[in-house]
Order: sequence, then C-alpha cells, then structure tokens
Amino acid sequence: MKGDSKKIVSGYKVLPTRRQRLTGVLIIVLVPLGFAIWTGLYFSLAQVRQDGAVLLIAVLFYVVFLVSEVVYDTPRISRIDMKSINPDVVNLVTKTTSKGDRVYVILLRAFAGTKLSQTKLFKKAGENGIDLTQPAVRQYIKDLEDYGLISSPQTKYAKEYELTEWGKWCRHVVNQLLPSRTFLYVLRDYLGYRSIPPEPSHSESSTVEGAG
Repeated sequence: MKGDSKKIVSGYKVLPTRRQRLTGVLIIVLVPLGFAIWTGLYFSLAQVRQDGAVLLIAVLFYVVFLVSEVVYDTPRISRIDMKSINPDVVNLVTKTTSKGDRVYVILLRAFAGTKLSQTKLFKKAGENGIDLTQPAVRQYIKDLEDYGLISSPQTKYAKEYELTEWGKWCRHVVNQLLPSRTFLYVLRDYLGYRSIPPEPSHSESSTVEGAG
C-alpha cells in the first residue's frame, strides 16, 4: 500500500503504518480535549465561577500527562515497531528477568559519558528497582562486555567500564525506542520520529543472553 511506505523526514525514520501515526495524533489531541471537557463539566456541576480556570487546569493536567513516566511492560514493548532495528539491540530491549526487569537497558542507560565500576553499576541497578544480588548484576555486566558494548581498560586501580562506540550507538537506539516520558514515547513510537544514526562496526563474537 502507498500509505505504508517508509519515509525519511529530516533524518528521522517514520513508522510505516498510518494507523500508528493516527493513534499518536489522537493521543496528542484527545487527551487535552478530554481534560478540558472534564474540568468544564466539574466547574459547571459545582456551580463555581471559571474565569479561565478550566483552561489553566486543563493545561496543567496535560503538561503532567506529557512528562509522566512511561512503564514498559511486555504488552507495551510488543507494540513498539522494531522491524528495522538490529536484532541484537531488540534482544537487549526485550530481555527481562523473571520479574520483568530490563537489566541490560538500565545498565546501558547508567552510562552518561562517565566510567563506572561494578559497584557503581550495581548501585545504579538498585536505584532503578533491580532486586538482584551483586554477583547476578556482575553477570549482566560481563554479558555486555563480552558482546562489545562496554570495555574495561586495564589499570592499576579498580576496574571501570565505559561504553564502546557500538555501545554508545546501542544506548542511543535504546533511548530512542524506550523514551522515559510520555511525550517522547508518543512522538517516537506512535508518530515514528526517531533519530537512528548509521550503526558502527563491531565484533560479533557472542550474543547477549540474559542471566535470568
């Protein structure tokens, strides 16, 4: 179908289906409209003077909605279009523990231009609700290192990890696929505006397999 062809807009990939784009537009349009109608009805039934309060409250609710945090459970993940994404990255995104925690995603996001030790990575995992022992988290770290996403240059000090070039690319793609805020989620996963740069070359000596 003509409407299902992929397009490139300012370097951003657009999802192939009109239905998803339409859903995204409806979310952006109907949510604030619903807030405004609900607020207007409330003031009307309460017989309270509005004086612009309806618009103000609707805007506040809408802003809170847009910046609310997205919870990526399995059903939501399954609705995200990843057909054009490297299968190895898809595996990183979809792999979970028995409790549904996406440890690889959390560990990748922990790197923000800094080097991190195993202790710091374990702490970052705990801060994000990961209830695993330090040896278990260490196995996830080892998986990322074995696959070439992170490296640990030999030094006389404590072992510290940093993202490789491919690891930086994967972290960027993960952030594009799983944005933390609702507005970016709708923009990228419904309207389809994602900034995906060319993938750098990397070693394919192993694949990432979950530790749980």
